[in-house]
Amino acid sequence: MEIIDKLKDHNLWMEFLAYKLSRGDLIKRDREDLQRFIETREYEDFVKRIEKDVNLSIPKVLEINKNGVKKKRLVFSFEREENYVLKMIAFCLKDYDHLFCDNLYSFRNDTGVKKAIRKIISSIDLNNAYTYKVDIHDYFNSINTDSILKMFRDKFPKEKWLFSLFENMLLNPYAIKDDNRIYIKKGVMAGTPTAGSLANLYLSEMDSFFMKDDALYARYSDDIIVFATSKEMINKYELEIKRFIREKELEINPQKEIRTCPGEKIEFLGFSISASETNVSDMAITKIKAKIKRKTRALYRWKIRKKASNERTAKALIRFLNNKFYNNNIHGEITWCRWYFPLITTDSKLKILDDYSVNCIRYLYTGKNNKKNYDLRYTSITDMGFRSLVNSFWKYKKGRYEVIENENLFVQIVQTS
Repeated sequence: MEIIDKLKDHNLWMEFLAYKLSRGDLIKRDREDLQRFIETREYEDFVKRIEKDVNLSIPKVLEINKNGVKKKRLVFSFEREENYVLKMIAFCLKDYDHLFCDNLYSFRNDTGVKKAIRKIISSIDLNNAYTYKVDIHDYFNSINTDSILKMFRDKFPKEKWLFSLFENMLLNPYAIKDDNRIYIKKGVMAGTPTAGSLANLYLSEMDSFFMKDDALYARYSDDIIVFATSKEMINKYELEIKRFIREKELEINPQKEIRTCPGEKIEFLGFSISASETNVSDMAITKIKAKIKRKTRALYRWKIRKKASNERTAKALIRFLNNKFYNNNIHGEITWCRWYFPLITTDSKLKILDDYSVNCIRYLYTGKNNKKNYDLRYTSITDMGFRSLVNSFWKYKKGRYEVIENENLFVQIVQTS
């Protein structure tokens, strides 16, 4: 059955709805809109139209900040109906997971970052391992459209309708920016629901090469790492990765091209891994501290503008921290307790975050960055609801906390009996 036929199956749409709701990453408004779209069968007329006319609207393109720094990245989006149908197509494409290698961990069923990290930890002694790690510059939007379309046609020969849809979608050179139609290189269009599946496909030949060579290798979209027990072998693997990237007309991000020797720690997908411990990466700490700093500044401006009390403002930051670290927040980000607690083996980076968070709370409360801050005692901060990451981590490790989902689809750490 082609995917166009699956788009007509209401039971499959309901299965997709259940999947989306189970993830708990939709705000109430979006959750209700998707539910209404599917349960009232709004998709039916649109699916009938695109079955005959496989053209979508011209997408909008936005420039957004990349990880809170000055660098920008382009993301694309379609209209509401088109976006929902593309999400359903991406959901259906997961039925083809078996066509990909086990060393690919992005946008797939029952796999992901934690599985990649566990594989690395269990498979290699870093005291005897060389590594080569690389990141591809602007991967999604740099993919050659002619090449990816040919790969899709060869890999999915029965999906003739979907090939036509992708062909029209990717080869249309226009996008809407600031209400103007512009000519732009799209690649597979970062931000669109099907971009991840196509990005998985584009470098699948490289995945296959390393799988056949029985190398310890992991790819999460454009983040790639490979291990070897000799300098000669890691040099060979580096050349192979560069060959594949060059042949695909992609560019390596030189700032994220890293080589390590035996005994050195590696950082991959937000984790820092050494022979003795697994920790949160330095980059992940830098990013989360930047988010806390921006939130603190915003709340301080709000405090002055609204003449809010010290305690009310401090509690607002504490709620932000608790959502970020413990509750599945409304922006769909996976919380720290779910992401890091099961894998890290030390609390050193968590202590850094605890100290930084407490300093931000004190600044927000007192308006000072000096000894005056300590007029607000730590016990007063915990009384307002602050929860130490270090304390929560060790309770989790000792089995006194567990991660569960409640009826509101938020993820929390709760104390067990």
